[in-house]
Amino acid sequence: MYLNAYQKYTSVRTKIIFFATCFLLLFSIKINAQTSYNDPYDNQIWASLDVNYTKDKYTIGLEYQQRYWNNAQNLKGHYTSLNLEYKLNKHFDLLGSYRLADRDKGLYHRISLGAQYDQKIWNIKMSARVLLQNQYQDYTDEINTTSKVDANYLFYRGRIKGSYKISKKIDIYGSVEPIFRVGGVFIVDNWRSQIGITYDITKSLKSDIYFIYREDYAKATYNRFYSISGINLSYKIKEKTKFKALKPTITPEF
Repeated sequence: MYLNAYQKYTSVRTKIIFFATCFLLLFSIKINAQTSYNDPYDNQIWASLDVNYTKDKYTIGLEYQQRYWNNAQNLKGHYTSLNLEYKLNKHFDLLGSYRLADRDKGLYHRISLGAQYDQKIWNIKMSARVLLQNQYQDYTDEINTTSKVDANYLFYRGRIKGSYKISKKIDIYGSVEPIFRVGGVFIVDNWRSQIGITYDITKSLKSDIYFIYREDYAKATYNRFYSISGINLSYKIKEKTKFKALKPTITPEF
């Protein structure tokens, strides 16, 4: 009796923590309006869906994302990504991806290559990720004078992330990620600090609600700060190769 009551209490408490965190993350954007790109502050909402298929050591994923700028009033662009991952061993993964971004000013293509290291320390899952990215765009930004039409930009970025499982279905996490641009105005192009909470809706479907504070301070004529509230739904398909056992052959005796 007492065990059942305690289990119900734990389940209710976990749900309260999850939905309270979701509420705080989604409604954390400021109410002051942004009027133009010259305004240094903006509040955004990012929404995305992705499907991932895993077989043995390989994972291929397709992601679609929409981003809303200007206090989430205007659709900034559509972002479609094809992601590849190869698990070298228990701790290391090789990463690759291609992104096509259809923004309000034009298109950009981005190719990424990198690696990630995972290690569990006590009850916290830590990961370190490094990426090298090449981005080609066919538009220019009239405010950012370092931006050019038909230009290639090279970025490298490093992320440290920690996650903690507070229940069977819920994880909380936080990360920091400086993004560097080769030949940029400043050594750090922008910096992302992120917190979030994930919930396993089913065995295959997971939700991720997060908040990002992004400092974008490496441009020639403006510095900007973004408060980003986001939600992602991720569906995974996992398959393992089945090996059929060979029946032993019996050599007849003569």
